[in-house]
Amino acid sequence: MKLLRYLLPFVFAMSLVTISSYANEGDRYEEELNERDFDALRQFVNSKRTLDLQEKSCNLTISGDVRTEWRHMTEKCNGRRILGNRFILDDKCAPLGNNDFDVEFNLRLDYISDNAWGVAHVLYDCSAGVDGGNCRKRKRQCLGKVRKNDKCSSPQRALYINDNFIPGSVLCCTDKFDGDPAGWHGSGSKCDLNLRKAYMGMNVYDNCGTRFDVEIGRRNLYNVFDSKVQFLSRFDGILLKYTSFYEEMAEFYVYLAGFVVDERVNHFAWITEIGVENICESCFDVKYSFIDWPKRGKNRCNIRSPEGFKFQNSQISMAYHFNPELINIKSKLYGAAIMNHSAPKLTVRNVDGIDANGQPIFGKTFNFNNECYAWYVGCTFGKVCEQGDWALDCQYQWVQAVSIPDRDCSGIGRGNFLGQSFTADGRGNTNFKGWRAELLYALTDNLTLDMIWESSTALNKRIGGNHDFSKFELEAIYAF
Repeated sequence: MKLLRYLLPFVFAMSLVTISSYANEGDRYEEELNERDFDALRQFVNSKRTLDLQEKSCNLTISGDVRTEWRHMTEKCNGRRILGNRFILDDKCAPLGNNDFDVEFNLRLDYISDNAWGVAHVLYDCSAGVDGGNCRKRKRQCLGKVRKNDKCSSPQRALYINDNFIPGSVLCCTDKFDGDPAGWHGSGSKCDLNLRKAYMGMNVYDNCGTRFDVEIGRRNLYNVFDSKVQFLSRFDGILLKYTSFYEEMAEFYVYLAGFVVDERVNHFAWITEIGVENICESCFDVKYSFIDWPKRGKNRCNIRSPEGFKFQNSQISMAYHFNPELINIKSKLYGAAIMNHSAPKLTVRNVDGIDANGQPIFGKTFNFNNECYAWYVGCTFGKVCEQGDWALDCQYQWVQAVSIPDRDCSGIGRGNFLGQSFTADGRGNTNFKGWRAELLYALTDNLTLDMIWESSTALNKRIGGNHDFSKFELEAIYAF
């Protein structure tokens, strides 16, 4: 007993020292610490595991789909091919091809009980091909102006790997290979796991056609807010939903949300959308949304009020649903206009061409003050529910340079396989005009075939030069 009296304090003290040293290992310790539940919560969660599946079946919905897709893409910048060009490599020194093959699996879980619900969506996305790594893996930074006789790779290759077109800061590859260059290489990969949705909700008020709900968790902005050219970003935050129905008048709703942009520098954004649907039973809808992106203060790179977030966007959209008695098929005509109220002034140098060394030839400097607008129009015909059904959607999109955040653009875009940015060199995912068409056909009640065609060109060629992009996608989807 005397031994235990002295041994136990010693063991306790050593345990504290061990925990303290483990805390210095980094973020994983903090994550484990935050993820540990206290006893009452752990017991509550475990109690749900003991419920029989048959008892849960009336509340639980399990769905998913398996997809195989093929994309053929072309992208040209100032007349030079980017995809399929042997001189153009990505940041891992692998060539950029015209074709992309993917295999995907989506799993969705919905559980609704009483006045609350939970939703989860997990995506597994795999690149098709056999196992095998890249033959070029080593890379280094080349300093000084890129010339024909530099020890780096060719000037053409150096030009297009550098997304800023700045001589003296060119990323290029050495001529050394990891492994056997003539050996076995493939594009296949293990699946990347992506948590697409994980949110919960609760009904606070529901009476006489009026309802108020609160939801919190993860999804994408386009899962809640309506737009064909923006709202691609992840939405980790809280959503307030108010809906009301006025008989023979309209269906009215208001959504208000706040979400995290960068927790490290206390950067948050907010968005709202107001909609009036089926006004006076006219099949006419009107919606207005506003999103506030700006970072007021310094970002993680110590830049105050970064231009990449100078976006306060208003969007007004309208839609007309044709009467089925007039057109014997479900159809809709829609359109929207967007304006960025805080668009920054653009100062860019025009790219007139490329010299013999592969370097850009800059011309005049232009100032742009009104590149803050975007709009689109489209029509949809048909609906897919069972075998033989089809649906067709056609759109025209017109998006100026700083009308939508570069990384929030969900429209046709410009391809941008080099990952360029307007804040760096006047090139990015916006500043385009183009057409998009999508046809969905149900081969069986569960198996569908989806075909997509997109094509865009530079809207203002003085910003970033000429640019052309096109894509044809064929996708088979089995949903269950």
